[in-house]
This record gives sequence, C-alpha cells and structure tokens, in this order.
Amino acid sequence: MCSSDLSTISGNSIGSPSAPISLLGTGSAMGIYNANTIGANITGNSIKNISINNSTSAGSILGINVAAAISTNVINGNSVFSLSNNANNTSATTTAAIAGIQNISTISSISNNNIYSLTYGGATAAGTVHGIYNSGSVTSVNANLIYDLSASASTASIANGIYVNGGTSKYSNNLVRLGTASAVASPINGVYDVTG
Repeated sequence: MCSSDLSTISGNSIGSPSAPISLLGTGSAMGIYNANTIGANITGNSIKNISINNSTSAGSILGINVAAAISTNVINGNSVFSLSNNANNTSATTTAAIAGIQNISTISSISNNNIYSLTYGGATAAGTVHGIYNSGSVTSVNANLIYDLSASASTASIANGIYVNGGTSKYSNNLVRLGTASAVASPINGVYDVTG
C-alpha cells in the first residue's frame, strides 16, 4: 500500500502481557519499525516482555525504531518496558544491545513516553543500553520518564538514559533515574551527548 499521508500506529500491544517472549535466533527484534520517509504518528502503544536469550549472537532489541522519516510525525505516549538481552553485543550506537526508542530521522516530537526495565545480561561482552537513542533532529524531546536500566556490571557495560549522537534537537523536562537496578552498569549516564 502506498500513501502520501502519515500513517497512524496507535493503541497496539506488542509482546507478551506476562511471561517474556524469548527469541533464540541470531537476529534482532523490533516492536515497531517505521522505515518509510513519509513517517508515522506512533502513539499510545505498549511494547513489553521481549527477550533475546542466545549468548552466541550479537542481536539487539529496539522497542520503537524510526529510521527514515522526514516529516512532522511523533513518538508520543508509548510505554516500552521489560526488554532483556543476553546476547554478547558490543555495539554502542544503532545496533546496541537494547534501545527503548531509537530515532535516526527528522521528526517533530518524542514526548511523554515511559521507558523502563531494560536489562542487558551478556556475560562476556560490554554492552550498551539506551533509554532513548537519537541521532536525528527532533523539534522536542520532552517529558519522557526513563528508569530501571540495568546491565552486567562485570563486563563494564554502559547504561544511557538519553544518548545523543547527532542532529539538532531540544531536550527538556525529561526524568531519568539510573543506578537503582540490581545490576548497575559502569558508567551510567543520564544524558550522554557525544556530538556537542
């Protein structure tokens, strides 16, 4: 289906309501993947209870991934939680072990999302967990709640509430609480801006 209008992805429940969906393959998993340049309004979705349990893979889990949009679309009011990855993934950017929300596009808003209980448990590789990964340009990254990000401390893994890797965006009124999970990464960063 082709359309010149924005798509709407709203009110969906993706993943298991209780016990995790466990993936044993070598690939990656995405709850919502928007790869068209028209974009989409992604609102009010729940992505939860998805895990990768193959320690021989380098797979990643992305709750919401917006890869190519150049539009006024938004990622607002979603809940992404209880994602876990035991793959030995060493990437720190777009193929990191876990990202609650990942944007590499030009969009209007990433706001009022709840992102929590993201867990990396690779035993032999230093992995990275991002609440929000953004290398695109967003008019407003606002009022997101990010907490309970954990990673295997024994492998010098990294947890970032918000990871800024490019683009021109405005970040305001986000609440990031880190360091309270049972396995705390080292280092942990509330907002990590690597591009200046």
